[in-house]
Amino acid sequence: MKNPIITIGKQLVSEKDSIQDIKPMMNAIRNAIDISDEKFFLMMVAATEAVNNAIIHGNKLDRDKKTIIDISASKNLVKIEVKDNGTGFNCNCLDDPRKPENLLKEGGRGVFLIRHIADRVEFRCSACGSRVLMEFDL
Repeated sequence: MKNPIITIGKQLVSEKDSIQDIKPMMNAIRNAIDISDEKFFLMMVAATEAVNNAIIHGNKLDRDKKTIIDISASKNLVKIEVKDNGTGFNCNCLDDPRKPENLLKEGGRGVFLIRHIADRVEFRCSACGSRVLMEFDL
């Protein structure tokens, strides 16, 4: 991103309570640039899902493994990047949450939601961790 108006990054402890750290970061972005209520809500959902997946599935709630979130914004674009230190996963081999056998499952919708909410999304996975980059046009 050329000339971001604001950039915020944070290293999170891999525990469920760290999800609460996303809202102040997103609010700082919203205070710096004009974001509609609808777009802001969608970005919050996607960021929360990505961080939740990194903490729970990637880092397996291991406090020694860190989850990193970086957000940058210009007047036309918001980029949210989330990284973990897990063992990676194949984002193309996930169950479709819309199939009848998956409808009542408690989880399994995070990647699906991210793919449908973000204007662009990229997953990179390796044995050293996973990274998701989400872009939102404003």
